[in-house]
Amino acid sequence: MLVLSKKEYYQSQFLIARNDSAKTWKLINTLLAGRTKATSTPPNITHPLSGECKQTPTDIANILNDFFVSVGKNMASKIIPPQSNKTYMAKMNCESSFCLHETSAEEIMRIIDTTTEKNGTHQNDIPVKILKLCSEILSPFLAKLFNNCINRSIHPQNLRCSQVTLIHKSRPENVCTNYRPLSVLSPLNKIFEKLLYDRLYHYVECKIMLSKHQYGFRAKVSTEFTIYDIVECISENLDQKISTCSVFLDLSKALILLAILCCCGSWNITMAFEGSHYNVLKIIYIGENNIQ
Repeated sequence: MLVLSKKEYYQSQFLIARNDSAKTWKLINTLLAGRTKATSTPPNITHPLSGECKQTPTDIANILNDFFVSVGKNMASKIIPPQSNKTYMAKMNCESSFCLHETSAEEIMRIIDTTTEKNGTHQNDIPVKILKLCSEILSPFLAKLFNNCINRSIHPQNLRCSQVTLIHKSRPENVCTNYRPLSVLSPLNKIFEKLLYDRLYHYVECKIMLSKHQYGFRAKVSTEFTIYDIVECISENLDQKISTCSVFLDLSKALILLAILCCCGSWNITMAFEGSHYNVLKIIYIGENNIQ
């Protein structure tokens, strides 16, 4: 009886959320909650270069820190940059330059209000709930701080320090590649990055620099549109009796690799701030035993 009631309940919830992918995935994650992999502190870690086994918490944290910070650089160094991207760049309307304009207390308040409280924070950081309660008082000071960062082209290093928890993916436990890092940045850093993102995204959209087939990480567009386009293409080709082939690529460490390629100038992208986020980022490894 309980199993049947549970089944009927979730069926009704999926029907309610059928047009909302976020709620649908939230329901799926709720059903799979018991299958999530827990965080774990490895008893020892083997150095990926020297092969030496380390057991002390400090040595384990340092090895993992060096590995995850350098993994993107090492992968990017093996990729041969394209000889020319003039064909694609010629299609872009990039006659004007990009400039970061200053923010205001009102914009800071709007970003704080839209920040979700469920996002994690550092152990010694300001919780999002406190920021929301004090947003009217803090916003003018944060606006002045962020404007100084923009005018001086500086991203404070303290804001870029992450608290990282490791998720064990597969055995053995002493291999760095068998862990997936989950990093938690400061809420203040999230506000600052949101300011930069809004300005850059607005410029890219106005200049039509993104391909129309770019479905991920764009407003009002999702990967569901990709499925729709693929189905439409296959259907049209079948009507015309044309053979259709699809190629799916799974890039390892795709987001980190993309950031490294951009920062290294492989795609002729100039960073607006001094230094690279991934070049100077230092990770604090936090496991079950709170390794510092």
